[in-house]
Amino acid sequence: MSANATETIQPTASPLQSWVFRFVAMIALALIVIPILPMVLSNLLYSFSGDAPKIYWYLSRSSGFVTLTVLWAAMAMGLGITNKMVRLWPGAPTAFSVHQYTSLLGLAFAAYHGLVLMGDHFVDFSLPRLATPFSIAYKTFWIGLGQTSFYVWMLVVASFYVRQYIGQKTWRTIHYVNFGVYVMSFLHAAFSGTDSDAGWARGYFWVSGVSILALLAYRMYESGLKNKISLPKFSFKRKQEVADTSPAARVTSLPQSLIREQSLKSTPPATPAPAPAPVPVQEHPEKHPVPVMTPIVVNAMDETPAQPVAKEKLEKPAVEQKPVVPANASAPKPAEQPLKIKARPSSPIETIEENYKGQKIKVRIFKEPNTLPIPAL
Repeated sequence: MSANATETIQPTASPLQSWVFRFVAMIALALIVIPILPMVLSNLLYSFSGDAPKIYWYLSRSSGFVTLTVLWAAMAMGLGITNKMVRLWPGAPTAFSVHQYTSLLGLAFAAYHGLVLMGDHFVDFSLPRLATPFSIAYKTFWIGLGQTSFYVWMLVVASFYVRQYIGQKTWRTIHYVNFGVYVMSFLHAAFSGTDSDAGWARGYFWVSGVSILALLAYRMYESGLKNKISLPKFSFKRKQEVADTSPAARVTSLPQSLIREQSLKSTPPATPAPAPAPVPVQEHPEKHPVPVMTPIVVNAMDETPAQPVAKEKLEKPAVEQKPVVPANASAPKPAEQPLKIKARPSSPIETIEENYKGQKIKVRIFKEPNTLPIPAL
């Protein structure tokens, strides 16, 4: 048998079975809903058209919390854009779009939150009273704050679409009014809402208010206080080990050039080379001159050393000795003056004056300085 024949064949569901399953599910749902549908419909109709309809009040309460939540999201996105927190998530362009559209959505929920109360007959929530701030006879001040915040919010949202005409500076100034909108809406929800005394409502108010305050404080720190106040920086790096102060560690931490210089100076001075053997006197030195190399030749008027120059011929032999003169020869010329050596006591340079082709020249010879080694660290 082939390998394909030994595989287990998985059964596939036919279209008829799926349609049967859907039909059975619909029958079961109808058997559950139909018995309670008249009661649900009667209660729903009573809520909309009874003597004291409740559904309008419920819709207004729920839409009020939705409005405050959307306003909180718009404020959080706006503060995240200014303090650059949205760079982490979801990005500046996305945050700006969400900030703009949540403002529009919140304004629509705020309008619904007020207009749905026209169906409630517990208080005179007519259209003129809903449109006029501080005109409703139920918690007048707190409801008036909510009405005022709606109009101010509408002005801020409209500034999005006229920003190119009013300028960036004016638009930013108008945008600061959002803080007043949020404060008025927060006070309106906390003091005029029916559910304000509930535990979950208090927790919601605390989370909403504290988060906005924290984002505002961080924005103030980033905009103006960052250069004046330094917050501690938290790092997860391992602490640095205590530095070793032993002499060996200090030597290894020295620069390489300083170590090399110390090693060169600490070596003992080299022993001077032995003087060269005297050159035997020749009978006719003018015919066989001895080439001599002078270390450095300088001008008599210039104190700076010049490049070394080789003398191929010298009139004077290397060693001055009196030649043997016959008796009938004329009197010999007086011997030349010995070489004068001038050297500074503290300078490692020796200056030698010498006659060369009838001119006096100065020759500088550099001596190796005797330095003491640097003591060990």
